[in-house]
Amino acid sequence: MPESPGAAAAGPGAAGPDLETQSLARGPAQQGSYGAAAVAGAVGAPGKWPPAAPLLLGRFPVRPEAVFGAIVGVYAVVFAVNMLADLVYLGSVDARLPPGLAGDYPEAERLQSVRYTRRTLGLSLLHRAARFSAVMAFVLCGAFSGVDAGLRASGQRLAAFYEDHWLCAPLRALAGWLAGALDLCGRRCCCCCCGCGAARRCLERHSASELLLGSVYLSLFTACLFLVSAPFQYWGQSIDLEFGFANPLTVTDASFRRSFVAGLKQALVLGIPGRFFYLALLQFRYGWLGMWAATVAVSIVVQYNFSLIAPAVVGMRNPFPNNVFAVGRGFPLASTSDGARPLYR
Repeated sequence: MPESPGAAAAGPGAAGPDLETQSLARGPAQQGSYGAAAVAGAVGAPGKWPPAAPLLLGRFPVRPEAVFGAIVGVYAVVFAVNMLADLVYLGSVDARLPPGLAGDYPEAERLQSVRYTRRTLGLSLLHRAARFSAVMAFVLCGAFSGVDAGLRASGQRLAAFYEDHWLCAPLRALAGWLAGALDLCGRRCCCCCCGCGAARRCLERHSASELLLGSVYLSLFTACLFLVSAPFQYWGQSIDLEFGFANPLTVTDASFRRSFVAGLKQALVLGIPGRFFYLALLQFRYGWLGMWAATVAVSIVVQYNFSLIAPAVVGMRNPFPNNVFAVGRGFPLASTSDGARPLYR
C-alpha cells in the first residue's frame, strides 16, 4: 500500500501533531464548527488519508469526538450517583436529635424541619433533573455545533459589513493606526521597560475574534441554563418565605423580577468581558494553574477577613459576635444604643 506524503515526510516513528500546534496550523477556512467532522480527510474518500489525531496533553492521540463523549458520559454518571444518593436521603430523613438533646426541642419543630428538608431537597432534585435534561437535549440535537456554526456565519457577515460599508470607515482608520503603532512599538521596544515586544510574543497565539466568539458562545448557553433555573429559584424563594427563612419585607415578587432581569443581563451580555479574559488566560499552557492559584488565594483572604467583606458584599450591617452569645425566642425586635448589641429579639 503506498505511503502518504505526510507520513513519509514525518518518518516512520513520528507521532501525530500536538493539539495546540494543529489548531494554529489550520486557517480560518479549515476550521470547522465545534462537533463537526472534517469531510476532506474522511476515511474511505478516494485518495485521502484520515488526519492524525491531535495529542491530549502533548502525548496521547485522542479524537475530539472521543473526548466529548467521555465528558458527557462522566457528567451522566455523576448526575445519576448524586440523584440516587439524594433519593435515599429523601426517603430516610427524620431530623431526630441525639439522645442527650431529645427533650430540648418540641416534636412539632422536628416535624417542621423534616417537611422543610424534604421540600427543599425535592426542589433540588427537580432542578438538577431539568438542567441535566436541557444539557442532554443540547447534546442530542447538535446544538453545540449548530450554535457555533451560526455564530461563525454571523461573524463573517459582520466582518464583510465592516470591511465594505462606508459607516465603518472611521473605525477601520482607527484600527489601522493602532495596529501600526503596536507594530512599531513591538519592533523598537523589545528591551524597554514597557515590554511591548515580550507581550506581543506572549500573546501571538491569541486570536481576539476566536476569544470573542467563544465568549458569546458560552454566554448564550449560560443564559439558556439560567432561564431553565429561574422557575426553581422562584419556587425556592416561596419555600423560604413559608418556613420563615426569608424576610417578607425585602423578599418579594418585585425583588425577584429585578434579580431575574439583572441575572439575565449578566449571563447574556455583561458576562462576556469576564469570559473573554478567562478564555484568554486558558490559552496559556499553565493558565489553568494560575486560575486555581488565584481562586485559592481569594478564598483564603475572604475566610480570614469575612467580617470586613460581608457588609459590602452581602449587605450585613450588624457586627459579628466575637464572644459567647445566646439566642432567644418569642421576643419582639428592639433596637438598643449599645454598639456591640444593636438589636435584641
